[in-house]
Amino acid sequence: MAMQSSFLEQSCNALLASFEPNQLARICILLPNRRSTFVMQQYLRQRLATPLPTCFAIDDFVPWVQQKTYTGSITLLLQLYEVFQQIDPRVTLDKFSVWGYILLKDLDHIDRNLIDAHQLFSNLQDVKRLEQWGKRTEKVMQYFQLWDNLEKTYFGFKQKLLEKEQAYPGMLYRSLAENMGTLLLNHPQYDHFVAIGFNALSKAEETIFQQLVKKQKMTTFWDSDSYYFQDPTENKAGLFLEKYKKTWASEQWRFESDALATEAKDLQIIQVVNASQQGRVANHVLKTWMQETPELLSEQKTVVVLPDENLLISVLHAFDPLFEGLNITMGVSIRNSSTFNFINLVFDLKQETKNYKSEAGKWSVKFNYRHIIRLFSHPFLVYFEQTQMQAYIPQTAYLQALVQFINRHNLFYLSLEDILQVCHLAEFQEHTSPEQFAYYLQTAEAFVPIFELLFEKWGNTEQVVHFFEQMIAQLRPEPDTLEQGYFNEFQKIVADFKATYLQLKKTNKALYKEISIRSFKTFLYQAFRNETIELEGEKESALQIMGLLETRALDFDNVIVLSANENTLPKNKKYNSFIPLDIARGFGLPTYTEQDAVTSYHFYRLMQRAKRIALVHIAPSDTYGADEKSRFLLQVENDWVHRNPQIKLKNWIASFQQPQYKLPIELKIDKNPTILQKIQQQLSQGIAPAVLNTFVSCSIKYYFSQIAQLKDTRKANEDLGADKFGTLLHQILEDIFRRQAEKNGQVGIENLRQELEIVEDTVIENLKKNEYANYSITGENYITKEVAIAFVKRFLEAQIQEIETEGSPFEIIVLENQESTENERPFKPQLSVTMPYTTAQGDVLSVRVVGIMDRIDKIGGKIRIIDYKTGAMEPKFIQMKDPAEPQFTTDPDADKIRQLWIYKYILAKQLAEKRTLHFGKHTLSQEEKLCSGIYALRHTEEKLMELNTDQVIGQNHTEQEALQAFIQLSETYLSQIITNLLDPSQPFEKTSQVEICQYCAYKDICLR
Repeated sequence: MAMQSSFLEQSCNALLASFEPNQLARICILLPNRRSTFVMQQYLRQRLATPLPTCFAIDDFVPWVQQKTYTGSITLLLQLYEVFQQIDPRVTLDKFSVWGYILLKDLDHIDRNLIDAHQLFSNLQDVKRLEQWGKRTEKVMQYFQLWDNLEKTYFGFKQKLLEKEQAYPGMLYRSLAENMGTLLLNHPQYDHFVAIGFNALSKAEETIFQQLVKKQKMTTFWDSDSYYFQDPTENKAGLFLEKYKKTWASEQWRFESDALATEAKDLQIIQVVNASQQGRVANHVLKTWMQETPELLSEQKTVVVLPDENLLISVLHAFDPLFEGLNITMGVSIRNSSTFNFINLVFDLKQETKNYKSEAGKWSVKFNYRHIIRLFSHPFLVYFEQTQMQAYIPQTAYLQALVQFINRHNLFYLSLEDILQVCHLAEFQEHTSPEQFAYYLQTAEAFVPIFELLFEKWGNTEQVVHFFEQMIAQLRPEPDTLEQGYFNEFQKIVADFKATYLQLKKTNKALYKEISIRSFKTFLYQAFRNETIELEGEKESALQIMGLLETRALDFDNVIVLSANENTLPKNKKYNSFIPLDIARGFGLPTYTEQDAVTSYHFYRLMQRAKRIALVHIAPSDTYGADEKSRFLLQVENDWVHRNPQIKLKNWIASFQQPQYKLPIELKIDKNPTILQKIQQQLSQGIAPAVLNTFVSCSIKYYFSQIAQLKDTRKANEDLGADKFGTLLHQILEDIFRRQAEKNGQVGIENLRQELEIVEDTVIENLKKNEYANYSITGENYITKEVAIAFVKRFLEAQIQEIETEGSPFEIIVLENQESTENERPFKPQLSVTMPYTTAQGDVLSVRVVGIMDRIDKIGGKIRIIDYKTGAMEPKFIQMKDPAEPQFTTDPDADKIRQLWIYKYILAKQLAEKRTLHFGKHTLSQEEKLCSGIYALRHTEEKLMELNTDQVIGQNHTEQEALQAFIQLSETYLSQIITNLLDPSQPFEKTSQVEICQYCAYKDICLR
């Protein structure tokens, strides 16, 4: 695999020139990772007969030389919790599991960097004591007690691990650095060490290397370029190397090239519209290079680098068949795998169950069909069925036939017995041929052990562990696929947890019992989130796909780097740690500044010896969520290309002809008598504008949410998303206006000015409520809090201006969640009216229309029904068309119009029926002007955006006549929607407007 003038080849040649052949066997070579270790071994084998020097990746060498191993993360977390709980018994496992990984990572960093833990935690305690000055409540004291306990936890944890002969990586790095004399300086197997291709050393690594160099026990080979050391320069690639060169590594500094400033390079910077196009661009560039260099696939000189691991699958799918056999070497998260998807589906399945009692009085557990369908479509189960197929291959697979049967018969919840019996039902058999039916019976028998596990209700954590053990034994991914690596790692995690869990049963029964199914799931998901597996290839492939870290010490002639955007290359500046940033910097712990320098070095080093380079970035876009072009590209364009006249730079924008979009397979559900009965029942019990809007926008979404009653199972997010932000603002405004209305009866200018003074306190108080209590108000959530404060302040200021303009205060009639009192019942959270509807069969149905309004008030002699909107909102969104009926009854984009119209209709009909309405001390009459509108909290300058219904009912009416005309027209329009809803000839089906599906909870079912 000869590649002339590569860094590792230079290092190999220099090594062989520096030592006699009989010395080589007692030399130990240390490299940054396993891939560079493999390549170095190849170079040595080409030049030497045995015995060869020993090559280690540094992370493998550190435990090996101490005859230790790294302990699994779940075991470490449980051990850490044991220690923490002994110090502070108030900390529960559920609470600890949220932040345990962060603490474990901090302890690892402390040890890797040889920090004086006592001094660091003492400083941290001092800082926290200043923060708690004057805040001596019990909760505050409990919070700050956490920081006081960190030092005890650190030393107690390490002692516990030492007793059990367990360790986290940083602990072994520190141990090696502090015990070099016995472990390295007089090593029985090695006389000399060689460090090749390192850059940003931890303090432990630097101490080890520096002491070995000082004792003339180590030779170092650095991969540097004079470009890194030039000043001024915006790139920080040489931050660490310059430091080492000026201090302990200066005597024999090898190697330093000037390749970046002098060698010819063909450089392309390519912009794509969205992330999914990057694989196609890489494929195009590779094919173009092959035309220029036909031997491209016969030489191991080409790499595609993925700074974003999520691109891996889409890139592989984009490559032409001629690139098959490529090699993948990168760290990837299990969360991006079918293995994780399977685990997630299982937890979803087990969490959404119902207990049913048969006519015979027997109870059974039934599972939601949506999760069952998704499981039956999972690659693991599909592959298991494929292994059961012998000579006969059915037209429709067994699992697929089950899914079709479930959909066809609207089976919403099924038990194990239901699923096992499907094959024996006449309705199932009538759709199959004799050969197919024989196959289904045989395959169903093979699936029985798997179904018995899947559809068993979990009672305790031990059952869950047993379940995954059995599933691992019975289900496998396809062999020789990427998924095998994920699956194997999951197997290790389960084995690691089981060993620790069973040990706790003997040594700490209290903790053993505390580990609930929920805790187990949290630990499992934390492991998936925080750990990566290494896809390591040792095949000598011509084309390599790598993560950026995996390219360390390697050289390629042809380099493609994807995702060259800010927050990907380099990564974003999120800093999750118990150690504040200032303290971390003061003690020399790495922060995002050092991480940026590390990424910069890997980026530029990759281009040192490259001849052809393609850097691909995504155009910034709100639609696709891409960030700005990477600063590294800006440095390349504005600095590097000017320092090297041999670079030929070409900027171009990739464009592809988009295939015509075709809707996925049709999904229609007919309205059978049972469904129609459910719809009528809902209409009688109460139907809200939001439900009607769902039906108009996408009737099958209405079916899933209202008839099948499938829960929205979208994943939780650590950030306060747009939905929670909107809810938060509604609650804050409700608090403010309720507080003032209860105190003063009305809300005037002075009342709102008082509220303006305490807006921040009001926002913070709301963030402490249960639904937000688990969110850390840092990072993006801190920004969300500040935005909420700004929104509320602007809105209150606009309300003050409105009062000044009208010359009178707001009289608050109703607030959305304001509770009623038994004595006075001044506020009613939900208003409703009934309207008659005649069905197609001539029956009269009493339809109840309900509405929960954000606020009803009076100002300037007008009754106003108000809705708050935090999203994009413009007056044109509630502009009525002529004629209005089609817009109201069938237009998905008229959701806000329907909402405001129905709110007004509800209050209008109540006024018409009772002539006068009393809400506590407030009185409303039908002679008063009535309107409904929206306050757009993003655009407070717009005042209240009112829905103008006068243009529909006409202008020449008294208020009473206008009210009656509006009510009649409303019921005509509502009746048309209800007719469509109850029409059996109109099946529930997917919307043709695909953009509606973007945030839909059911889009996976619809294959959208």
